[in-house]
Amino acid sequence: MAISRTKIVGQVTNQILVAKQNKRLAGRDVGGISRISITNAHNTTLSNVSLNIYDGTNTYYLCRAKIPAQSKLVLDDGDLSYDGKLFDLRVTTDSATHDLTIAIK
Repeated sequence: MAISRTKIVGQVTNQILVAKQNKRLAGRDVGGISRISITNAHNTTLSNVSLNIYDGTNTYYLCRAKIPAQSKLVLDDGDLSYDGKLFDLRVTTDSATHDLTIAIK
């Protein structure tokens, strides 16, 4: 079961997935994420996606990917850890032609 699920359709965005002010989420420390999956459900268009942390001033990129149409990027097995008291976890897209679902566990 996902802790957080976000749907982004057809917009360029810098969307916060997990806000830094949420000190605890579902009984776990924010920043202790075991899995993130980003699914591009668009039929024909790839999506340029970056996963980043943001402290209010600076952006630090954790992952940049081109996800093909009807494909999924999965980060798991402890690939991602950050200080959730200091940083927002965000996703950035640069195209208005996508259909993304982001699930965080």
